[in-house]
Amino acid sequence: MTRNLLVLTCALSAMMIAHADQLTLPQMARLNAPKPVYVQRSRELMPVALDDIVATADLIVHGTVAPTSTYLSDDQKDMYTDYEVTPLRVILQRGVATSPVPGVSRPVIVKRWGGHSVIDGVDVSLEDTDLRPFEKGVELILILAAHKDGKYRISGDVAGVLGVSAGRIATSISHVLRAERYAGITVAQLESEVRRLRP
Repeated sequence: MTRNLLVLTCALSAMMIAHADQLTLPQMARLNAPKPVYVQRSRELMPVALDDIVATADLIVHGTVAPTSTYLSDDQKDMYTDYEVTPLRVILQRGVATSPVPGVSRPVIVKRWGGHSVIDGVDVSLEDTDLRPFEKGVELILILAAHKDGKYRISGDVAGVLGVSAGRIATSISHVLRAERYAGITVAQLESEVRRLRP
């Protein structure tokens, strides 16, 4: 009897793992309650040179970020967080962002996979291990691609993010971006380099 119960438990666990990607987050929360649900995403990504993602960027901005909202995808299998960017300097902008309200500039919103929410009383967290969630107020250079929903995505999937400290490029936040030669230069010097690459 014990052996049969063990086999059944192992079979059920295997089925749960096999179908985890088909479950919605609310279903996972209910199945795991009252324990929290934590989902990590990791993938193999090819290194990307800064020059390559600059060439296709719609917007490159130096600014601070703050999360504004976290929500489920339409199929409820994913979670996204919107970050509002407070620009300190627009380094490059393709076209002109317009606002439906005259005289009011459109905010720069970056949509990212992942976030934290409480679903049916259960803490649910999704985290991209290739690019950790942005901390409120952190100063970054964001290399962005425009999307039809009016929000931006990070160029190169997770590559287009550089840290800034005391006005200088501190580090690549993502291990995917190859930008070692830019480390330590000022934001103004980076802007000059971008303008050279994208005259």
